[in-house]
Amino acid sequence: MKQLNRHRKKIQKKITEQIFMDFNTMSKENNAIFLVVNLHYSNKNNANYYEEFLNKNNIHYIDCARNLNEKLLLKGDFHPNARGHKMYSNCIKNYLDNKLFF
Repeated sequence: MKQLNRHRKKIQKKITEQIFMDFNTMSKENNAIFLVVNLHYSNKNNANYYEEFLNKNNIHYIDCARNLNEKLLLKGDFHPNARGHKMYSNCIKNYLDNKLFF
């Protein structure tokens, strides 16, 4: 299966970059601000790559990725519980509180 899909890996980042650029353009056309929030990374190198790309293209980016433990996850699930959501919302709020968008 890896062999069959290896060509997809080569274009994966380019497609994601184009999506980011398109969303940013659409946001500007609609007098809105596009913001990318990273909530999780399984590959820190990819997270660093996209952060650099977004910064280079003047697209707002927040790294809110955290290691979630059992106290922050729904029981028997990988999704955040209320405490986990609060942690994410605080991260985003802190960013917004420190940016002058208008």
